[in-house]
Amino acid sequence: MNDEAWARQDHEHEQYLAAGLPLTRSKKDTNMGMTLDDFSPSKYLKKEDIDGEVIVTIKGIKKQNMARDDAEPEYKHILYFDEYEKGMVLNKTNGKRIFNAYPNTDQWKGKKIRLTVDENVEYAGKIVGGLRVSVPKGGMIAGKTSEEINREFDRAVSDSDTPF
Repeated sequence: MNDEAWARQDHEHEQYLAAGLPLTRSKKDTNMGMTLDDFSPSKYLKKEDIDGEVIVTIKGIKKQNMARDDAEPEYKHILYFDEYEKGMVLNKTNGKRIFNAYPNTDQWKGKKIRLTVDENVEYAGKIVGGLRVSVPKGGMIAGKTSEEINREFDRAVSDSDTPF
């Protein structure tokens, strides 16, 4: 990069900071240097918010209606962390991973887990990438079948509609 390009980039950075926008961006539009997220940021944590992997501390879980105003309610669980303002929508795969280590959602608060960007996450039959959860090996429950874990997880999250 030549001196002129560096100066142009510095000027763009100053504009981002003045507008309150982050300097790190994803899916960069090379014409304007901004992304869709810069104009309409997501309310929830997603893969673009994490740089590879990060250890987080669970703050709480909350059941929220994710449907549009004119649609039938669609409730999902949102997991909150001490390290991030945004919560992460807890899909079944990630929920089961935490539940396998800590079978009672009352135990989740204060537990450390790892969030990792996994480019192979599928949604609606397409590979879109996403966040995956892993827990310390010492937290795993030995001797449970996946069917038992699935049933217990479904029962636990359906009963849990309030934060910790």
